[in-house]
Amino acid sequence: MKRTLLLCLLALVTARVSGQSRELSLSLSNYRIETIEDSGGNGSHGLISFEGVNRLFNMGYGYYIPVYNPAPNFGLGVNATITGGIRWSSDADHEIYADLGLPVTATLRYGAGATREAYSPVGVGIGAGYRLNAVLVPDGDPFYVEDDPVVLTFFRPFMFVELVLDYQKRDHSFFDNLKIQFSIQPVYSHSNYASDLGININSKMHYYSISFIRFNAFN
Repeated sequence: MKRTLLLCLLALVTARVSGQSRELSLSLSNYRIETIEDSGGNGSHGLISFEGVNRLFNMGYGYYIPVYNPAPNFGLGVNATITGGIRWSSDADHEIYADLGLPVTATLRYGAGATREAYSPVGVGIGAGYRLNAVLVPDGDPFYVEDDPVVLTFFRPFMFVELVLDYQKRDHSFFDNLKIQFSIQPVYSHSNYASDLGININSKMHYYSISFIRFNAFN
């Protein structure tokens, strides 16, 4: 995990040096948690199911590196971002207080936002990569892992789709625009036995978010 963290930080630093734009984001993210507790110990009886959502408010800062721009309205690049958030609402039995994320993605864009020379007022984009998650959880909650850590870390694939809006006159202020982005991560699941409670806990964690992003070119 330390090596993964170093690689993500290296990507962020490289993006700062080589990137052509920076991004500031405000997001609403959700961790939807599904659990099945088996008090019977053999998986055949005593099953209790729970489902709840932890809602977080996040802020992010990142960079975009262009890699291949074959046409004004078409571009391929890399996004590297760091995000942090705190919980503002929860209806889950197993709480998440805060999180830190480091997503690094390859991004394909068409229309507005694809390149500096793009002339379309509207654009779309898709991206895929990986995101390192660090989640602050209650001490002693057996849902997360058997050793009950305060910080749970995991590394998962990360995907997003986005809509880019730029209705301004595009001269040297092309990057003065707005992106609306929806992102998801595949399910993070694990099982463990809570010896103090005498139950098996099978869990699944779903992550998804909606972000409003303003990005600007470096001078």
